[in-house]
Amino acid sequence: MCIRDSSLAEANISLTGLLTDGGSGSVSLIANGGTISETGTLIAGTLSGSSTGSTTLNSLSNQVAGLSSFAAAGFTLNDGVNLAVSGTLNGGTSAAITDTESLSIGGTVTAAAISLNGGDISISGLATNGGGGTLSLVATSGTINETGTLITGTLTGSSTGLTTLTGATLTSNQILVLENFTASGFTLNDGEALSVAGVVNGGASATITSSAMLAIPGTVTATAISLLGTAIAIPGLVSGTGTVNLMASGGTISEIGTLIAGTLTGSSTGATTLNGATATTNQIASIDNFTAAGFTLNDGLALSVIGTLKGGASAIITDSALVSIGGTLSASLISLTAASIAIPGLVTDGGGGTVSLIANGGTIDEQGTLIAGSLSGTSTGATTLTGASAGSNQVATLTGFTASGFTLNDGAALTVSGVVNGGPSATITDLALLTIDGTRCV
Repeated sequence: MCIRDSSLAEANISLTGLLTDGGSGSVSLIANGGTISETGTLIAGTLSGSSTGSTTLNSLSNQVAGLSSFAAAGFTLNDGVNLAVSGTLNGGTSAAITDTESLSIGGTVTAAAISLNGGDISISGLATNGGGGTLSLVATSGTINETGTLITGTLTGSSTGLTTLTGATLTSNQILVLENFTASGFTLNDGEALSVAGVVNGGASATITSSAMLAIPGTVTATAISLLGTAIAIPGLVSGTGTVNLMASGGTISEIGTLIAGTLTGSSTGATTLNGATATTNQIASIDNFTAAGFTLNDGLALSVIGTLKGGASAIITDSALVSIGGTLSASLISLTAASIAIPGLVTDGGGGTVSLIANGGTIDEQGTLIAGSLSGTSTGATTLTGASAGSNQVATLTGFTASGFTLNDGAALTVSGVVNGGPSATITDLALLTIDGTRCV
């Protein structure tokens, strides 16, 4: 059948031949007592209709350019030209559109389960399952770009290019669970508490921003990763060979899984606790700028602090290899435990806190600046705290230290209040008053 504008209304509709408006007219299909099925060819400038049962337009030869309002108890469409959904598609139990070219959702797609497949996908409108269903987005030869609204219980998908789900605003999207998703760059803004339960592989980058709690029980992997939420929990795996940025704007960061990062940055208004599943599970090579109201890290890789790490009340780093502080480490209470420790930068408790340095498999070498109200520690090798200059270090109290050779240059009045056991040698040089309290042994 070939006609400019076509309207079919029957109890049931079955299309096994050709129905065409030439590609620039309109086709209306209405099954008021059953289903619509099609295995022939449907060519339409604009398609609309309804069925009390399911609508299944399966033919791979369909050429539908526009989809206006359509309601069905299950909707399926295969299409071979660029398709724009401009009206409301209500699929009831399911809505599945597969297009070999571009798929654009400027209107609304609603169903309990939604599957959108296209060469590339753009969503400036609304795709919703009410927040309790599933949404799958697959771009087979391009990008997925969403500047509208996504509402779904679970999101999955893939794209050969970028997937950018920014929404109309930072909170427009309402996604509860993110399952498996693969893209050559992945960005998501979400207005709900979000759980990444599957594997998100962002390729070059993965950026997830949630206006509520962000949990990663699954896996997020990319060269560069940025995770932002009011609070962040990572019982799963976050793996970035480049930079991993963690930001909790209204709470804590808690990690008891695995964190792999070339460089770690971030901040939290509450405490940041990166304990890992075990003491050596985390593999972090360097820390750039990080600010938290309490910072704890267990690491299984040689670690370099290259930026400014502000721990607030405390900064506790435990590493199975070398820890090097080339940047700045500051907190009221500082504890560094590693195989060996090097401090060419600044370690400071502000002059009124405590600093503990423990090298359980080598030396402690400090040629930068050490500011401590109270200093203690141990090393299996020598401890050499010479500072950048004779007066750079500002240590007020030495409460106890054990080393195989101990050297300290200090520029402030120093009281040795505990036992300093230097093994073969103990050398303390102070530019101010040096007090050995009581019967302390040096």
